[in-house]
Amino acid sequence: TTGVDWWGQTVPDAARLYLVNDEHVDGPGIFVGALDATRATVWQQNQFGSCRIDAGDSEGGLALDGGVLFYAPSYSFGTGPTASFESGVYAFDAATGAPKWNQTASPLSPLSAGGGRLYLIETDAGGMPALTARGQSDGAVVWQKSFTSAGAQAPVIAAGLVIVAHDFTTISAFDAATGAKRWDADVQGAQ
Repeated sequence: TTGVDWWGQTVPDAARLYLVNDEHVDGPGIFVGALDATRATVWQQNQFGSCRIDAGDSEGGLALDGGVLFYAPSYSFGTGPTASFESGVYAFDAATGAPKWNQTASPLSPLSAGGGRLYLIETDAGGMPALTARGQSDGAVVWQKSFTSAGAQAPVIAAGLVIVAHDFTTISAFDAATGAKRWDADVQGAQ
């Protein structure tokens, strides 16, 4: 009923639907934003593209916690104009869309939020996939655990643990606060 094609992850709360338009070739450009109960646009950020400019966001991960919308895009821009923003992790005031902070990064998965932390797979300084814990207040890296390969799903937060699939055969749980490994489970095809 909005008259446009919007693709990407969505997250609702009692007042708004948060969404990502993560693909653009023709029609509306890419963005992260919110709609109200009447489907009216409340806010949009990281807007890019107009007719016939190729752009995309291969992750588009959203998480909502404590009145803040967290967004972990991995952008690709075609030829032509360049964007004024880059791949990374962003925090926006959920009600107004006002930017709170952003950190440049290379997200490889959607993100999860809880307990004052964000968790996602991103590329570490050595170019390897790494489970990364970031502070929700500023996006600073708190700890990282690198792998040979990692799954593309958002990390699971449960009972004080962060759980991820990696290296095609392993699911591991890490202490959410410290990153200390708690257990491994062999699961063929874990990715």
